[in-house]
Amino acid sequence: MNDPRPEVLAGVILPASGGRPFRLVRVKPALEKAVADLSEDGEKRWNFKKLTLLYADSKCDSGVTMNEAIQMAERKRVSVFFGPVCDYAVAPVARQAPYWNIPLITTGATAFNFQYDKARTYRTLTRVGPANLKGLHEFLEGVFQENIWFRFKFIYDSTGQDEILHAFCHLLVEYMHIYLMGMGSNITMDLQKIDMQDTPPDMGRVMREEVGADNAGAEKNNLKSSTKDSNRELCGSTGGRGGLGVEHRLLENEEDEEDEEE
Repeated sequence: MNDPRPEVLAGVILPASGGRPFRLVRVKPALEKAVADLSEDGEKRWNFKKLTLLYADSKCDSGVTMNEAIQMAERKRVSVFFGPVCDYAVAPVARQAPYWNIPLITTGATAFNFQYDKARTYRTLTRVGPANLKGLHEFLEGVFQENIWFRFKFIYDSTGQDEILHAFCHLLVEYMHIYLMGMGSNITMDLQKIDMQDTPPDMGRVMREEVGADNAGAEKNNLKSSTKDSNRELCGSTGGRGGLGVEHRLLENEEDEEDEEE
């Protein structure tokens, strides 16, 4: 007797090379094990007879990713997308997916706009973590409120850690800016982008000129910076009301993000 249930195709669009933690070689075994377990456990429980995974290399590039998504949606008729992850790669696919009526599930899409425009623009997008910038902004907001800090200056490497997640530092700073500025009308924030790759700056000078008493406070400065390795990737934030600073790491690669988003 023929099984009348349909076969479901799932499109997996992830980078095939590089050092990204979500590249295909690392994710594929888990996906295929899940499909195998599903087949063994749910052969008669689901409204489909088979789940097949189709793979494509996103290269974390918006153009390449959109082309792969079109091929999968229009020619192969996939029912769901797993990925992309990189924000600028997932954005055009997530905008188009509602018109195909295809759900998109990703561990990326960390930018503020994916949350802000979820109901209007990214209607079929589901973000499953573990990256969640909301948790970071809530942590920083608690630290700043506890210490009554109201002046913030983000100092970040313009090219650091791009091999992990493209342009993450820009997206993180944007997210922090939107939420931290919402803490009150007395909040002030400044940004300083530095290039640690092509022309590593004198970090001592950066700390004196970009942090200094105006941001770290006149009484004492607890902002710590190591200059042992001038090529290390650094990104920090200072906050002050009269003497305190805090440092944390951010990740960034410089690009014309607005043009690429459009």
